[in-house]
Amino acid sequence: MKNKIIEGYLRNFIQEHGNFGETSNDIIFEHLINYLIIKKDYIDEFEISELHTDKGNDLGIDGIAILINDFIAYTYDDVDYRINEQFKGKDLKIDFVFIQSKTSEKFDSGEILKFFNGVKEFFDPSGLTYNEKVQDFMEAQNHVFEYSSRFSENPNIKLYYASLGSYKAPTDLEAIKNKAKQDLNNYSLFDTIDIKYMDTKDIMSIYKDVELRIGKEAEIQRTIAFPAAEKIKDAYLGIIPIKNYIKLITDNNNNLIRTLFYENVRDYQGENPVNKEIIETINSDHQKYFGFLNNGITIVAKDLIKSGEKINIKDFQIVNGCQTSTIIYNNKDAFKDDAFITVKIIGTDDNGIINSIIRATNRQTEVKPEAFESLSNFHKELEDFYNHFSANEIDKIYYERRNKQYVQQSIPKTKIITLAAQINSYLSMFKNQPHSTHRYYGELLKANKIFLKDDNLYPYYTSAYSMYKLEQLFRDNELENQYRSFKYHILMKLRNNISGDYNLHSNNKRNIQYCNKILKEVNSDNFLNICKNICLEIDTIKNNFQGHSNSKLQRLKDFTNQLLDKKKHKPVYISKNKGLKVIRKAKDIMYNKTE
Repeated sequence: MKNKIIEGYLRNFIQEHGNFGETSNDIIFEHLINYLIIKKDYIDEFEISELHTDKGNDLGIDGIAILINDFIAYTYDDVDYRINEQFKGKDLKIDFVFIQSKTSEKFDSGEILKFFNGVKEFFDPSGLTYNEKVQDFMEAQNHVFEYSSRFSENPNIKLYYASLGSYKAPTDLEAIKNKAKQDLNNYSLFDTIDIKYMDTKDIMSIYKDVELRIGKEAEIQRTIAFPAAEKIKDAYLGIIPIKNYIKLITDNNNNLIRTLFYENVRDYQGENPVNKEIIETINSDHQKYFGFLNNGITIVAKDLIKSGEKINIKDFQIVNGCQTSTIIYNNKDAFKDDAFITVKIIGTDDNGIINSIIRATNRQTEVKPEAFESLSNFHKELEDFYNHFSANEIDKIYYERRNKQYVQQSIPKTKIITLAAQINSYLSMFKNQPHSTHRYYGELLKANKIFLKDDNLYPYYTSAYSMYKLEQLFRDNELENQYRSFKYHILMKLRNNISGDYNLHSNNKRNIQYCNKILKEVNSDNFLNICKNICLEIDTIKNNFQGHSNSKLQRLKDFTNQLLDKKKHKPVYISKNKGLKVIRKAKDIMYNKTE
C-alpha cells in the first residue's frame, strides 16, 4: 500500500476497531471499505465483521449487506424478525449491497469479472461451494424474496469495486460494467442497478463524509438575526431556494446525506396522507405556495459563520424537517427555480439546548416514544455518573446521549457508549438477553423495564464498562476474533461467573456491592483468563448445536439458556426442512416457480 493517506486511514481504523484477528492489511482494508460504504448511508449501529464474507469460497465478494427499510439483516432469522415483527404489515423497501476491495493500484479486469459473476451467482446459483457466511446471506436473500408481495417496489442493488488506483473509465472496464448491469437487469428482480468503480479519490471522499465533520455553505436570503441568548452563539431565520437546499443535503454524487437526519426523531414515514399531500403540491401549479404551506426546516450547527447571504455551517444536523427534506430530494427534478422554503439555523454546542430544540420542534406530529428516551432526566444523570465515576483518564468512558455529542473533543470512539450500546450491554449482563441484541432498540425498550427513574445507575455503568474492557481484549488480539460475535454472551457469563445470579432490586447498597465485585475482576489481571474460560464454555455448548452458524447461534434463546445452565443438554440439530440446505434462485421465489 503506497498511498500514505490511505495508510493513515487504515491505522486509525485499526486503532478504533481492532484488526479483526487479521495480520494482513489487505483483509483489514476490506473491512475498512465495507465499513465506509455502509456507514455513509446507514444511520444505526452495526457489527463491521458481520458484513465480511470471510476467506475462501466467497464468490469473489468481500462484503454484503441486505437492508430492509434501511435496517440491516445478515441472516434468515434477521430477515424474519425485520419483516414479521419490526415491520409487520408494512410495505418493504429492499436494498442489496455488494463490495469488493483491492489494495492494488490496478483495476484488474479478471478480478472485476469474478466479482460481477459472484453477484450473479448469489441470485442465480449454479451449485458452487459457498462458505458459511455466504450461505447465511444467500439464505437471508431467499427469505426476503418470499415476501415479494409486500415490496413497495423491486429491490435496489448496488455493486462497489474499490481499488487504490486512479480510474480513467477505460472502454474495456466500462463494457464489463455495462454487461454486468444488463445481466442483472435480465433477472427482472431489481428496480435500480448501480455499479460503481471506486478509486483512491473516491475512498478519500467517502472517508471524509463518514469520519470528519460535515461542513457546508448555505445561501440564505432575507435573513433575520435572533436576539442574543445565553448558550446560543448565533441564530438566523431566512428563506433558502429549494435548489440551494438540495445542495445542502446531498453529497458530491448528488446522494442524500441521510446521516444529517440522525438527530431527527422522526425518520421518513413514507407516503402517508400528509406526505402525499406535500408531493401533490410539488407536482402541481400550487408549487409556488410550497414555502408558505410548509413549516420549514430547523438546523442546529456547532460552528456557524455568516458572511453576507452566505452562512458557513459545520457539525450541523437537521433536527426538524426530515419528512420535508426527503420529499424535496425525491422530487428534486420537479422544482422550479423560484421555489423556496423557510429555514432556521441555530448555532450552539450546548447539549441541553439542543435536546430542548429537538423536543420542541418535533411535537406537532406523531413521534415514537423511544425517540425522546435519551432526552430524559435519567440519561442526563447517567451521563453525569459516567463523568464522575472513572478514577483515571485511561479507562474513562463517556455516555453519549446525543449522536456526535463528543465530535469536537479528542475522545476515542472506543470510549463512547451510545444509547443502543448501553441497552444491549445492560440487557445482556443483567437481564440475560444477549440473543435479543440484534433487535431494534425501540422494541427492546418497550419489552423491558429499563431506565426507570428509581433504577440504580451502577449496573448500567458496570455493563457498559465491562463491554468496553471486553472489546479492548478483542482489539488487542488477546481474545480470538471468532468469539467476537458472542461478545454479549460473554458479558452475561462474566456477571454469572464472577458474582453469581442476582436480581437487581431497590436495595441500592447491595446492588453497588454486587457491581463492584464485577468491576474489581474486570480491572484485574485475571480478567483475560475469565474471558478465555467463558469462550471454552461457548465452544462446549456449540457442540450441542451442530449445523448452526455463529450468526444463528448468537440469536437463539436456547443457546443462551444452555450457556447459563451448567446441566447437561441434549444436542439441537437443524431440521432438514429448515435452513439453506437447498439454495433457490431468487427469480423462482419471487415469481412463485416450483422446483
